Amino acid sequence: MKNIYSITISLLLLVSLSVFGQVRIYTPTLNEPENGALDQVPDVLLNWSAVTGDSLVILYEAQLSLTEDFADPITFPKTDVTSENMSNLIFGETYYWRVRAYDGQEVSDWSEIWSFSILNTIALHMPLDNSMVYANPVLDWDAVSGLTGYELQLDTVYDWHAVDPETEENLNTAFIVDDNNKWLAGDNGLIMYYDGTDWSTVESGVTENIKDLWFTGAANGYAVGEGGTVLHYDGAVWSVVDAGTTEDLDAVSFVDENTGWAVGAGGITLKYDSGTWSEETTSNTIDLRDVYALSADNVWVCGLSKTIGHYDGTDWTYETVSNRDLYSIWFVDANNGWAVGKSGKVVYYNGEEWIVQASGVNKDLLSVNFSGTTGYAVGKNGKFITYNGYWSPLTSGTGEEMRSVFVSGDEGAIVGVDGMLMEKSGGIFNSPDLKTYQIDADSMQKSLHQLLFGTDYYYRIRGMHEEDTSMWSGARKMTTYATTTLSAPSDGSEGTHLRINFEWSEYDGITNYILEVDSNENFTLPRTFGPDLNHQVVNDLVFGTDYFWRVK
Repeated sequence: MKNIYSITISLLLLVSLSVFGQVRIYTPTLNEPENGALDQVPDVLLNWSAVTGDSLVILYEAQLSLTEDFADPITFPKTDVTSENMSNLIFGETYYWRVRAYDGQEVSDWSEIWSFSILNTIALHMPLDNSMVYANPVLDWDAVSGLTGYELQLDTVYDWHAVDPETEENLNTAFIVDDNNKWLAGDNGLIMYYDGTDWSTVESGVTENIKDLWFTGAANGYAVGEGGTVLHYDGAVWSVVDAGTTEDLDAVSFVDENTGWAVGAGGITLKYDSGTWSEETTSNTIDLRDVYALSADNVWVCGLSKTIGHYDGTDWTYETVSNRDLYSIWFVDANNGWAVGKSGKVVYYNGEEWIVQASGVNKDLLSVNFSGTTGYAVGKNGKFITYNGYWSPLTSGTGEEMRSVFVSGDEGAIVGVDGMLMEKSGGIFNSPDLKTYQIDADSMQKSLHQLLFGTDYYYRIRGMHEEDTSMWSGARKMTTYATTTLSAPSDGSEGTHLRINFEWSEYDGITNYILEVDSNENFTLPRTFGPDLNHQVVNDLVFGTDYFWRVK
């Protein structure tokens, strides 16, 4: 009888629970933004799923924090809706959030903790980088909500500019010792030197392609290249060194004048120790593309098949990082290093592990270099990005392959195919021609007027709200057309009528054209016309006379 009574009571309790409601309210499920979402707007909407309870009204409490442990969270007032609209969140910051539900006195557990990151800057849309434009271009960008406005800058100068080194050889590497000691090297044994005034070719003594340079001072440098080429510079001349290998060498790095490494094909690893080169015994046979030596017991290499290797002073160890070949590696210190590679891959070392960083490009990155906390990476198709807390695009002004970048303080050099050289000097967006525009938050474009003909312009944008201002976008370049194109009559036409309709291509954004017609090719006494349209009828031409014409 006792057992039957107990079973009856239990059944009554179960029926009671099913009729009168659940014992404890369920935990809300987070919906949006997705966990780990990037590039969110400053007024992002947090959204979660509703839960049921005994009460007619379920309340929700959301928390937002800059740390995953919620040590100092913002707690929003309880609400009966399943969303919370943020405002004035900090650009580039990562936030963590969670939600719990209230059913009268009952409180659910906290939901999972999700994170999201606010965008760093505004994404320019059109014109595309390196576009040709008329004198009245329209600039537009991706709309961002939660702002009070935008700031747009336009200038005619840029800190990276093309230089002619007077060679057509492919340039593979650059190294800056100081303002008056800069070096380039490339195919067919080419080495070039800048003394503070001019670039000149220096005798290398070899014809092999040189792949990398490293200097420990103005009077001590090394170059490595194909066929086991190793060269040493003593402050006066370059001399060939027998390093004991014929394998192609792709990179070299030194700690000081007595300690350095060179790496290359088949995983070959050479160590320089106080005047002697010797081959290291390692377990790796994969091609290595770059090496960076922080100290005698802290050396990093990277290469094909996603390979990254480390030397701790005793042994070399290797690991597979990410999913792309890696071509270049650079460290700022023991806890901050970067490697770049195929399809725009960038990985970052934080002192414990390698993690992927978004680069914003999908073309191969061939070189990475840092000066302090500011970094640059370059690669195929003129891809050029910079790092200042995050990676963003820069304009290179070219679509050609850029093979190496080196920066030192305010100085910098980028080299590439067919003798391409870009140098960094001076500031950016600080010329007398600089124009700054304040733009309303609800605008997505800016129309420019009366730009100079045949001129390079650089522009960038940033957003702002009541609490913060974003980073500047990467600068883009556009070039205004210098003039119109003549179309009729064609050049050298004969037997034309005395009444001619001169025609040329239309140029947007101008007030009028100036047409000059003269029987003298130097236009000493031209007939001048000022039509509004892209054509002009001219009468009273003289029989048997050659005429010259031009338009601006």
